[in-house]
Amino acid sequence: MKITGEKDRKLPARAAQIAVVCVWLAYIFSLVFLADLKHTRYKLIGMELSLLALFGLWSCRGEGDPYEILKDSSLYPVFAFAAAFSLFYFVPGSRPSAFDQWQRIIFSCLAFFAAYRILPCGYRENIFNTLLIAAGLISLYAVLQKYGGVWIIRVPRLQRVYATFGNPNFLASFLAGTIPLGLTALIEKKKIWISASLVLMILAMYFTQTRGAWLGLAGASALWYFVLRKERPSRKVVIAFLFLIVIFTAVNADKLTRQTQRLLIWRDTLRMAVSNPVLGVGIGQFHNEFPSYASEELKKILPPGKFIVNYAHNEFLEILSETGIAGFGLYAWLIVMVYAAGMRRRDSGWIREGALFGVTAVLLHSFVSVNMRFSVSSIWVFLLMGISMNGFDDALAGYRPSVKKRIPLMLAVLLFIGFWGRKAVDPLISHRRLAGEVDFFDTEREYSKDELSGIIEKGTDNAMVYYKLGWVQAKDREFEEAIGSFERAVELDDRLAGAYNNLGNIYFTLGERGKAANYYIKAININPNLTDAHFNLGYIFYHQGRLKEASAEFTIVLKQNPDNYKAKTMLEKMVQ
Repeated sequence: MKITGEKDRKLPARAAQIAVVCVWLAYIFSLVFLADLKHTRYKLIGMELSLLALFGLWSCRGEGDPYEILKDSSLYPVFAFAAAFSLFYFVPGSRPSAFDQWQRIIFSCLAFFAAYRILPCGYRENIFNTLLIAAGLISLYAVLQKYGGVWIIRVPRLQRVYATFGNPNFLASFLAGTIPLGLTALIEKKKIWISASLVLMILAMYFTQTRGAWLGLAGASALWYFVLRKERPSRKVVIAFLFLIVIFTAVNADKLTRQTQRLLIWRDTLRMAVSNPVLGVGIGQFHNEFPSYASEELKKILPPGKFIVNYAHNEFLEILSETGIAGFGLYAWLIVMVYAAGMRRRDSGWIREGALFGVTAVLLHSFVSVNMRFSVSSIWVFLLMGISMNGFDDALAGYRPSVKKRIPLMLAVLLFIGFWGRKAVDPLISHRRLAGEVDFFDTEREYSKDELSGIIEKGTDNAMVYYKLGWVQAKDREFEEAIGSFERAVELDDRLAGAYNNLGNIYFTLGERGKAANYYIKAININPNLTDAHFNLGYIFYHQGRLKEASAEFTIVLKQNPDNYKAKTMLEKMVQ
């Protein structure tokens, strides 16, 4: 009976491991192959849903103390980081602007936890071999993008390649974290296919023409060789690797030295951080607050009406400016813990060694890049952090479907998955609603122009009749006549907020944005609950580069209508 019982317990454990492996493979597929498009973000949705699935599988594990993670001191910096950013989010302010960054941190910390606690020991090499193969394939696609394809295989030709990552910087960030894994795998396993994948990844990163990634990888290579690695690798392998980096850097020298305004942005960001030293200006508020601190020197180069400085182009400065010493200190604590654990375990296999090497490359890249401000890159580097600290204990080895002690935890995880799962797909839903919205000029007419004109000709001097006539005339693009009708409507009833809003719409269409804004303000003064006027005014502020005012208007829209997908889309657009 004892033997049978052990077999019965092994079956669910193996099934759970296979399920976890399948979800990890789904994560890799999403990270590498799904397209990362603005607003729809299929890549990010796949990554986030995979992480939620891993978290759900972990919560169902019936063996051991369900709250043992609270006793694991290695997780304290991650818990503190996630908790602090949650508190920063709930501090009064512009929550809609802060939400994307809060979501980024939550899923990044979840990725750390998944890599640290939910990585099956018996399958880890298979999982990372799959990652290296996938990285090689997507790098081949990126190389083809540079030339527009080869022979009968045709792909879009790009000056700076990005494969499926939507931006050269994001592909470079992924490769900067993956190339080190390929190098440590090659040193240990010496396989031809790893060499081929590694060469393709280096070529693809070269074709991204991303300066920061090269600097990050070069700096990380030096640190890895002299500090992070306990035993010196084969000189031939290292010399060949460094030779490739030196050659590509030399060929790319003109791009590495092209003009940049980042020094000015960094200086002004530091000034903003010094002015708000403890808690910063608030998460997700950089683009709203920075114009107040931008120097005249920077404004001459990047005029506010034409250019928007969304980010500091330095992750460390941006964390300092948005969350002050408090948030920066927690981030530094997390990084110190990662390196302390990584250095203790640096001789425990190519996966952990390569992960720590990769973390170093991406963090150095983030000194000069916005890559960590976007979830795909942030989740990737936090996952590498978790791997570098992972003891590779088989977290699901003792799995059995018992839930007696875990019901509260499972319910909490279920609520977490429900909330964040919905938020993960929300941008896609908003984009599809916006794409399916019928244009004003294509909507059906509720009134006949002849019928309304006839009523006026009979001597009826009614504000709503003129309002309706102006609406029909605007649909027919008879803007001068529509302006006359709306102006007559407000002469008869100066509390008709909708008429002022429509006058603003007409003047915006005619390119007179200043006049349009004045009419929107009049409409809001009459009716502060007129959601359309708040959105329209925010839209004008956005095009004028007045992001703080725009964000305030879109926030009001979402307070009045939390499901307003147009305001959600605009807030997302402001940081892309």
